[in-house]
Amino acid sequence: MKVFCATDTNYAELTHVMLYSLIANSRSALSQIHVFGWNLSEQISKNFEELAPGLIFVHRLRDVPNILEPIRFRIIDMVPTWLRLAAPDLIPADDENLLYIDCDCIVDRDIGELAALDMGTKLFAAVADFAEAKHPAWLERLGLPPGTPYFNAGVMLFNHRLYQTGGWSLRAVETTLADPLRLKLHDQDVFNLLVAGDWLRLPNSFNAHASSALTKRGDGSELFEDAHIIHYVGKR
Repeated sequence: MKVFCATDTNYAELTHVMLYSLIANSRSALSQIHVFGWNLSEQISKNFEELAPGLIFVHRLRDVPNILEPIRFRIIDMVPTWLRLAAPDLIPADDENLLYIDCDCIVDRDIGELAALDMGTKLFAAVADFAEAKHPAWLERLGLPPGTPYFNAGVMLFNHRLYQTGGWSLRAVETTLADPLRLKLHDQDVFNLLVAGDWLRLPNSFNAHASSALTKRGDGSELFEDAHIIHYVGKR
C-alpha cells in the first residue's frame, strides 16, 4: 500500500509525528510514502526522508500543480489541503490501494488490512463524519439528497488506478469551479460531491474523531482506546 500526505512548514512537526507513528505500527504494509510539501525547507524535507530512507519520498512544491491551476484563486491560502485532489495523479498508479492521512493524526495500530481491502468499483473508502447533526444543512448546501452518507476526508483510501484513469482530479477541479462558494468544507465537500454517497464505509477506528464538546465532557473514550488512527479534529 502507498500512503501520501500534504503539509507545510506550520504543520511539519505534526507531520513528522504522524509519519513516525505510521512506520512504527505498519511498516510491513507500506511500499511507499509520499509527502507533498508546500514551500518546505531542505532541512525539513531531509528530516522526513531520514525517518525511513528509501520509503519516504518528499515532493517539494513551489508552485501549484498544473491540474490545480484553474482553482488557484480558491486554494492559494491552503494549498496542502487542496493537494489531495491532484496528488493521486502525481504518484504512479498500480494495483495497490493509496491511502491519504491528515497530518493531525496518530497511527496507533497496524493498518495493514487496508492494503488488502477490495474496493471493487468504489472510488473512495472512508469513515463517516461524526457531525451528523450538521449533515442535513451540509447536504442541502451541496445540493445532495437528504440522508446522503457524508464522510470525513482526514483519512481516505483511494482506488488509485480508477482515480487516475477516470480523470477524477480534473472532475474535482471542474466541480470546484462550478460553484466554489458552496464549498464551505473545502476539498472534503468536493470529494463528497463527486461520489454523492457512493463510497465504501470503513470502521470508525480508522478515523477516530469526535467533537470538541464530546471530548470536553470526557465522552467517547472507548472510540479512541481501540483506534487504528486517531484524528485530532476540533479545538480540543
